[in-house]
Order: sequence, then C-alpha cells, then structure tokens
Amino acid sequence: VSTLPAGTVRDELMGRHADVLRIESPRIAALWLATFPAAEQPLGLIEAIARDWIAVNRGDATYWLAASPLPAERQALLLAAPPAAAGSP
Repeated sequence: VSTLPAGTVRDELMGRHADVLRIESPRIAALWLATFPAAEQPLGLIEAIARDWIAVNRGDATYWLAASPLPAERQALLLAAPPAAAGSP
C-alpha cells in the first residue's frame, strides 16, 4: 500500500487493510497507520480506528488521537460520543 501513489485506490486499500487490522486490535491498526506521513492518513480512517479503540481502551485512544492529524473539533466529537461496541460502524 505504501508504494502506491496517493489517491482513491490507495485510500481504499488502506481502509480495507485497516479494517482487517481493527478486527484484531484497533491499537495495531493505529500503529500501522502511523507508518504513513500525517498528510497521507485519511481522516475517516483515523475516526474509524478511534471509534473502535475508544470502545476498548478510551485512555490509550485519547492519547493517540491527540497526536493524530485529526482536527481538534473532530477529536472532541469522537470523545464526546458514547462508545459503540468494537467493530460496529
């Protein structure tokens, strides 16, 4: 995935790979996503990982979100929402 040029196909493949990793562990998905430059991390993917991680470990998810490129307003919305069951949309 990292060798593909930026764009829709790469974003889609990143999302699919992250979905598989999120099933195993949102933390693992977050660590994988962090291997990409911040500007190349799809914000929707950050949000999806964060939602799953908040459901299982709010403290670690909050710490990770603070260091993510996700805008503060979107971080606040995620943290204010009641946590969903892990793996739910």
